[in-house]
Amino acid sequence: MTESVDNTNQEKLHGAYAHILSNGEYIINFTKADGSLREMHCTRDPKLIPLDNNELVIAEGVVARKPNYTALRVYEFGVGWRSFKVDNVTKLTNIELQNIVDEMLELKP
Repeated sequence: MTESVDNTNQEKLHGAYAHILSNGEYIINFTKADGSLREMHCTRDPKLIPLDNNELVIAEGVVARKPNYTALRVYEFGVGWRSFKVDNVTKLTNIELQNIVDEMLELKP
């Protein structure tokens, strides 16, 4: 019973990150499998992914794989497609919102 609850929570967390990252640019901080910390500038927004790297179209004849809710694939700017474990995220920053906050702080007397 515990395993299905964990899987349900994992699926919800995966879905939440997938939804959030589908609109805009983000910086994700997470712990890698080897324990080191990593920062990734990424998106899942098709409008921001170069056409030659956009994998949203499923190739004809490819067998669909069972969904993996432990890791999420994202497009890392300047690098290409990468993935991270959703449980290992330590911080998520929206670039556009962070820029607005930074500008407001600069205007503050």
